[in-house]
Amino acid sequence: MTEEKSYLQIARAIALADGYSPLLRHELLGRPDAVDSAGIEVDATITLGEDHLSFRRSQLFPAIAEAFDRVSNPVIASLDSSEWTIVFDGEAQPSNVALVRGDQRLIVPQFSLLAAEASARLHAFQQFAERHRLSDDLTYRWSLLLSDRKPTDQEITEFVTDLQNTPVGVVEAIRESLRGGRLTLDTLVPRHEVYYRQLVGDACNATSLGDCVTRVTTPFLAGLLTEGDQQSLSRAWLLCSHQSVSQIIEREWKGDDSLLVDSLASLAERGDPISRTGAIELGLRRVRECSTLTRPLIELIKAALDGESGNDTDEFALLSALFNCIYGQMARCRILVSWAPFARRLAALAHASIVLRQVGEIVKEPASFTKWLLDANDGYFVMQTLVDMRAEPRWFPELGSAGQLKNELLGRIWIVANSMPETVEELGLKERLVGEGPEAIVAEIDRVAILLPGPLEGGESSQMKLSSESAAEIEETLTREVDTTTFTGLCNASLFYSVPDHLTDLAAEALERNHYQIVLDERVSIFDCVVGLASVAAVTRSSRLRDAIHIVLRVSWRLNPGQLSVDDSFRAGILACAARGELSEWAESVGRFLNELSLQDLSVEDADGLLSHLSTICHIEPELWGTCGRAHAALGMIVSR
Repeated sequence: MTEEKSYLQIARAIALADGYSPLLRHELLGRPDAVDSAGIEVDATITLGEDHLSFRRSQLFPAIAEAFDRVSNPVIASLDSSEWTIVFDGEAQPSNVALVRGDQRLIVPQFSLLAAEASARLHAFQQFAERHRLSDDLTYRWSLLLSDRKPTDQEITEFVTDLQNTPVGVVEAIRESLRGGRLTLDTLVPRHEVYYRQLVGDACNATSLGDCVTRVTTPFLAGLLTEGDQQSLSRAWLLCSHQSVSQIIEREWKGDDSLLVDSLASLAERGDPISRTGAIELGLRRVRECSTLTRPLIELIKAALDGESGNDTDEFALLSALFNCIYGQMARCRILVSWAPFARRLAALAHASIVLRQVGEIVKEPASFTKWLLDANDGYFVMQTLVDMRAEPRWFPELGSAGQLKNELLGRIWIVANSMPETVEELGLKERLVGEGPEAIVAEIDRVAILLPGPLEGGESSQMKLSSESAAEIEETLTREVDTTTFTGLCNASLFYSVPDHLTDLAAEALERNHYQIVLDERVSIFDCVVGLASVAAVTRSSRLRDAIHIVLRVSWRLNPGQLSVDDSFRAGILACAARGELSEWAESVGRFLNELSLQDLSVEDADGLLSHLSTICHIEPELWGTCGRAHAALGMIVSR
């Protein structure tokens, strides 16, 4: 290659790297084939321990190899210019090197992979593989390499990344950050899909919740529980955000009952609401045939209802805040973007449950931590959920609240307890679980709200049919004078029942009949009325009602300015667009609505807020850039005045 071609190749690679985001730059420069072909030398910073001691990789790894050869004890300087001596430690198991400075001594387990002898490298690797439960393909690949030679600097970094992307590695990183008081969103929410596949299975191609349970969750749990140990059970409970999962765990668990007893006892002492709910469901079904479950099950139920002894943390508020933050960060960073919403929420809830366990143990002020979580990604959570409603229209942002998650999880316990009253009475928990007094579980929940769809059920059609009497009553109401209470029955019915198409047509006709104006009845606000109707349009896939709602919004802007805020109009209008489930049709509908909204008489402040919403929703679903370009340009002109 000529010098000119070499220069151009290197310049092109650097230009590409500098022109992209840090994530893409890291991906490009982390590929040996790319940097080698471009003639680029890449170095990295290696950071060790809680004190964040940092070295240049190009200096550290050769010095470690030299110490392993036992020729000398090399001295290297950290980035803060402190000098450290690297010495061989033959007493370590497995053999390793130590970084020494005065009375400070630091041993990094992964450095044992740089040992000169293949047997020492393989012995060290086996310990890592067992502790982190590396997959068979990774175990085979690294065993093959380490039996042949020492890994290169780049390969050691890749191996550490593989360890960090396991559930064990993620927990270690989060615990270290929590203890040091420096948790960041990047540490809180791993970006690599491989981690989530190890957490909940490879749900990328799951087309529905039922398909996911059959083709993904069941075989995943079967493989996980084959280990028959405590760690397997602990990880399996994390998937219990849907009631079907505890039944799978019960069916697939082949380990000793003593381990099941220990697992329930452990969850009672330090658990999370999702894991506890699944374990209680299983325990209530199994306790009569396994009497040793009685004591830990009673303690677990008390912990689920009353919280952990000596801990005042509102675990449902913390779970909701974690879920909101994690799911919002997934949207911001486009993590698991190819997964269906229910599968992404399954992963987010499982990860939130892992984090909650660590927070409960380490964080001293959970209330301030919860506030930090809520402030971090709330906007992205709401926008992602609005986008999700195109595919799964029955689950909306408010259903992720602490109160509704409590209704969902405690409601599941209440339902299973009522299905086996004799078992509950034998446990001495009749009043708590199926009674009606102030200490009963029903005093903690809304018995109607427990029937609302859970986080994984937004795409499932309701199995409850609206009675003919209720349908007739709603039909009669829709023929009266139109005010904000006219549609209450229809909106409420759509949350729980399968609504006949003719009722949505009647709602659209009522709006047309009243010239798309809704008279305010103070019992129901205009916003609640319009958003409720938009939800009906989405759930029933009614394009006619969607169009009527968009006209209602236009009429409100022109005849009653200020009746609905721009944020309210955005929420209702985008929600109504979910009446079309196919991506291109939905994107066209969103584009038309936002183009109309952008042409209204907007203040700079309103236009700026709307532009932010538009940019966020287009970032989450790039298909919208093709249909919302005019709205983006129009809003940009208003903001730049």
